[in-house]
Parts: sequence; C-alpha cells; structure tokens
Amino acid sequence: MAVIRNKVTYNGEVIMDISSDTITAADLRQGVTAHDGTGAAIVGTYTPGGATLQSKTKSYTPSETAQNETVTADSGYDGLSSLKVSVGAISSTYVGSGVTRRSSSDLTASGATVTSPAGYYASSASKSVASGTAGTPTATKGTVSNHAISVTPSVTNTTGYISGGTKTGTAVSVSASELVSGTLQVTQNGTKDVTNYASVNVQVPYVTYYTGTSDPPSSLGQNGDIYLKVVT
Repeated sequence: MAVIRNKVTYNGEVIMDISSDTITAADLRQGVTAHDGTGAAIVGTYTPGGATLQSKTKSYTPSETAQNETVTADSGYDGLSSLKVSVGAISSTYVGSGVTRRSSSDLTASGATVTSPAGYYASSASKSVASGTAGTPTATKGTVSNHAISVTPSVTNTTGYISGGTKTGTAVSVSASELVSGTLQVTQNGTKDVTNYASVNVQVPYVTYYTGTSDPPSSLGQNGDIYLKVVT
C-alpha cells in the first residue's frame, strides 16, 4: 500500500481518492482534526446544539510603549464571532517625551552668532542681538616733515548690531604756515622758487648814480656808487 498526495494505492491501484473532497471547520466537531481536499489540516469548530458567540470591540489610546492584550470571550460565551480593534488618533500637538521642548528663552546670542539648541519649538522663536553704537570719525594731525603733514583718521564702534547710516566727523584744518618754514636768502637777480619757504630775504647788490656840477660831499653815497660830473 502506498499513499500519494490525497490518494491511497495498493499494488498500483487507487483504492482511495480524497482530492475532490471538501471539508470546512464548521463541518467538524469542535476539537476534531481532519484534512480538506488539498490535504491541509482543519480543526473543527462545530458544537452540537449551536455555540453562543460574542462580538467584541476593543479601543486603545496611542502610547509610546507597546500594548499587548489577549482578547477572549466573556463568561457565558463559547467564543468570539468578531473582534473590532480601534486605535485612537495621535494628537496633532503631540511631542515625544524624548524631544526637548524649546522657546525663545533657550536661544543665546554672542556677537554676530545666535545659537538655537536642538529641540521642538511650538512657535517661532527669536533672540535680539545687542545693539552697538557707531562712533564719530576723528582725525589727528601729525608733525610736518618735508613740507608735508600727516592726518590719521580713526573711528571706534561699540560691539553689537549697528544699523546702516553715515556719520561725518569734524574736518581737520591745516594752515599754510604749517606746511612752509625757513627763509630763502636771495643775493642775485632772477626768478626764485619760494614755494616751501615762510619768508624771503633779498640782498642783491646795486649801484647808485649821482650827477652834479661840483664834487660831492664825503657824506654822500657809499663804496661802489658812481658820481657823474656835468660840465656846463
């Protein structure tokens, strides 16, 4: 005798064929096991006289931890005919316990940097950067060197945010006398460049001509003068 899927043979002859058989759990007494036409095992659920079954609905609230429950029929019922499981919706404002809630008080500002720590912000958060003050430009005159004077500008701004704008400082006045010095000595006729001198001292020799009909007195003129006597 040999058993081939859904068939029993003896000496090559089929003596039992269940490939066309159809059976369901409701056809078998509760607890009895059989096989359908495909050979799959079936455990019976039929109770003589009819079974009393219960329909149940279970509701669950979302949680961060797993929820496990074995659902059974209440006392007086043979089993469950249906089970409806309902899991409520998570709140639209829910934030996990592992996420830190943040607000504007958690922001820090140092110089030009605003630091926003990781976490959940329920609304926009901001932190003001300290305001600074723009300084007024100033300039300092240096000493005269080679008939030139140096002017050094400077400005000091306090730390912080400074809005755009323009500040004008006080002009530095440089007089002509600060850029020239010394005296140019001129002893000969001609064109002289007096650009870098404060004064010019001219000492060019000259000759005075005198005329008359008699000898001049000794007190008249000086060495180098010329006397012309006019003869009438």
